[in-house]
Amino acid sequence: RASAVLHDCFPPPAAWPAADGDAWQPWFEKLVADGRATRAVRSHQRELLCGAGVPPASSGADGTPTPQGMPELWVAAEHRSLVQAALPDAAPQPPLDLPESMRGEHESAKAVVELVRGQVACRGPVTAETIAATLGLRVERVAAALEALEGEGTVLRGRFSSDGAGNEWCDRRL
Repeated sequence: RASAVLHDCFPPPAAWPAADGDAWQPWFEKLVADGRATRAVRSHQRELLCGAGVPPASSGADGTPTPQGMPELWVAAEHRSLVQAALPDAAPQPPLDLPESMRGEHESAKAVVELVRGQVACRGPVTAETIAATLGLRVERVAAALEALEGEGTVLRGRFSSDGAGNEWCDRRL
């Protein structure tokens, strides 16, 4: 039952940082064993986060630590194709044998918007840099996705935290 609750908690569409799920690990493992979830494991941090030939920084512009390896993401099976479109270098571990109905094709920029939407919906005030580090995306791609969501009226931009030094983003419902 707890694994079903965890599955329902994946923000739609789901890509959740494994680092945020320690308390849920046993239930996530059950979802993986049942073929209802997988891990998206990334490998090209230097190229994706910093550009070719530039060593990764130890922290982002807002002081958020930049991971030494790409973050591992938990992914619900029904969102695997969307995550693949946004993060083409992410390998599912373990691989999922998905039915044709779950193998839809998605445009990369739209897929990134959906992944960012899921993060903003669950995090409260957050910076583009934090979301970028969480998902292992370039800050520019996350900023473009946030601006698209702002255009929809889904997120608000401002300074919401007392210690906020720059633009923060927040789901308008929070």
